[in-house]
Amino acid sequence: MLDAYTVNLIDKVIPYVNDSIWIGKMDKARWRISMNGWGNDQETINELAKLEAFHKPQFILPLYNEFKDNPIIKWRDTFIRDLI
Repeated sequence: MLDAYTVNLIDKVIPYVNDSIWIGKMDKARWRISMNGWGNDQETINELAKLEAFHKPQFILPLYNEFKDNPIIKWRDTFIRDLI
């Protein structure tokens, strides 16, 4: 899940990673929330909208640029596809 704290989280966990950190976007978030019986209240809808905003190119491009040369960071295809 990508949000405003993704860079901070990566910086904190990377010293403990032996293999890789995969970065990608949430898949079918609205559907998953509704299937779990959530998402019918305005607060949940507003929070989901905030998270979805971080999946737009203006947020993910700087994240990609920051970590693109780090061999530990791996990128999901959907993440890269949306940058093109």
